[in-house]
Amino acid sequence: MELKEKVKFYEKFLKEEYMKKGYVFFTNVPVALYGAGTLGEQWLRFFRNIGVNVLFFIDDFKEGELDGIPIINFKEFLERKKQIGHLYITVGDFEVAKRIKKKIEREFKHIKEICVLNQFVDYEDLKCRCKFQAISEKFAEEYYSYEAVYKILSDKYSKELFSMIIALANFLNSRLDFKVDILILQKIFSEFISKYEKNLYDESLFLYPEREIHLKKGDIVIECGGIMGHDTKFFAELVGETGRIFVFEEPSFFSILKQSIKHLPNVVFFEINFRKFSIDDFFKKEKPEKLSFIKIDTGGFEKEILLKAKNTIRDFRPKLAISLYHKSEFLYEIPLLVKEFVPEYKIFLKQNEPVFFEGLKLFSTI
Repeated sequence: MELKEKVKFYEKFLKEEYMKKGYVFFTNVPVALYGAGTLGEQWLRFFRNIGVNVLFFIDDFKEGELDGIPIINFKEFLERKKQIGHLYITVGDFEVAKRIKKKIEREFKHIKEICVLNQFVDYEDLKCRCKFQAISEKFAEEYYSYEAVYKILSDKYSKELFSMIIALANFLNSRLDFKVDILILQKIFSEFISKYEKNLYDESLFLYPEREIHLKKGDIVIECGGIMGHDTKFFAELVGETGRIFVFEEPSFFSILKQSIKHLPNVVFFEINFRKFSIDDFFKKEKPEKLSFIKIDTGGFEKEILLKAKNTIRDFRPKLAISLYHKSEFLYEIPLLVKEFVPEYKIFLKQNEPVFFEGLKLFSTI
């Protein structure tokens, strides 16, 4: 199936699924939110904007009210459980949220909808709207570039994910009522990803799966964008004492990163400016004998860094993991650049977050 046909297929699928799941908002069903923190407050505002009646928060660690809505503990919830039809778990820690969800599903069969909302993305934010609008418009203007990406993707999931993201952008761009769309479409997208990936939300298993990067003892890794050091620690364990991780981060995150990874003997970290940084120049100076893997997640500078790594990538052909979600045009520009640098690369797309375009990464292997 060609890309245009696949996108049309998913646009039809989205419309059908949207109508099936739309009952959540188009019926007057009372709602409770489990978790009265910042995340719960954000979702409360969202539900109010679309006219959904939130009866109360459930939280064993808080009491009183949040923005006029009473906060009750779990014991009180047991007495009022029959008052609600839908329950949304607004807890940021996904593992905790999953345990709560299982408990509620097991003990309260009458609740029609139990859903984890462990993230909040403001789709009314102008920048966010522009990103989806740009994907939709560029698909029409630069169709052959998108089609070229579709053809070089190396597995079924990558092709389906690529098509679905474009279809979602088209669907969102064609509707004025973002407030109603967001949660329904987020649920549809989450179910779609879950069909292909068992480890949704699990970064260590999903974003850098062994079958994509296959790091081993003694490997050399370049990490552009260490942020908190979570990935750095994961890579450092894989390459062992004989391997080496070179981590680069800007001043805004460098002190946090340094504090997190300074105890790791196989990690070398650098404070740099991504606008000026060049992997090619670094390799000319340091002259490592090999390079196994490059990660680039730099908040919008991915393409610039990739362009200044062309010679290194051609010489060593390392495995790659590059974030695509910071700019809409990266969805087609970066895959085509990677393939241009090394035509033998196999290109994959991966995503572990149920938030449309967020968290999308490109993986390349020989």
